[in-house]
Amino acid sequence: MILRNSFKPLLCLNIAMNYKRLILLIFFLSLSGTIFGAAQRLTILHTNDLHSHLMPFIPRSGNNSTRKGSGKSVGGFSRIATILKRYQQENKYPVITLDAGDFTMGTLFHTLTREKSFELRLLKQMNYDCVTLGNHEFDMRPEGLAQIIQTAAHHKQLPEIVLSNAVFSKQNDQDDELNYLFEKHLIKPYTIIKKNAMRIGIFGLMGKDAAEKAVFSHPVTFSDPIKTGRRIVKTLRDQEKVDIVI
Repeated sequence: MILRNSFKPLLCLNIAMNYKRLILLIFFLSLSGTIFGAAQRLTILHTNDLHSHLMPFIPRSGNNSTRKGSGKSVGGFSRIATILKRYQQENKYPVITLDAGDFTMGTLFHTLTREKSFELRLLKQMNYDCVTLGNHEFDMRPEGLAQIIQTAAHHKQLPEIVLSNAVFSKQNDQDDELNYLFEKHLIKPYTIIKKNAMRIGIFGLMGKDAAEKAVFSHPVTFSDPIKTGRRIVKTLRDQEKVDIVI
């Protein structure tokens, strides 16, 4: 996280969901600046690696073959929605809700994600302000990812999606459908969200390790995340005049 002004994390809460873990991060940000006239606070709710776990499930043991004896289920979008709704409605400070990708691929639900787009539509219904794409979103290749996004858009249940460092091929037409969605701004390099007096700039990057694992993204490639990040931050700060960059 990059802030134009001061940053003070007061609370970080981790909630285990599966072997990759769902992480819910809650930050209270104290910002001082003449634009506000007084210190402002913002609550950020963050998830990642939901992996199509729409329903609760029973965790496996360390060897990933024998289920734990307690039989207690964990996770599921309904539990996540309950936590998010509580903070979104009851928090006295502005709340922004984000997902860092890999929301698909992990249960049988993903076999219908192109036709139903369960994950994106539910993220929209759960009032996520913005999401980015992980390497597993490309497991169905660029054409499949485009279909997932188009399905959610068709149902008018598409959250804001940002990805800043996707590079499309001029020689290969297999990524044309996904490129079209970028041109139509269904996927953006960055977005700006307003919460009270704050202008929050948000952008998403495919990191180097994730890009190496996105083996089905071809012919889409990903530019250097550090160079891209610096460029986007400069744009958000100098041209868009945002107060916070995430």
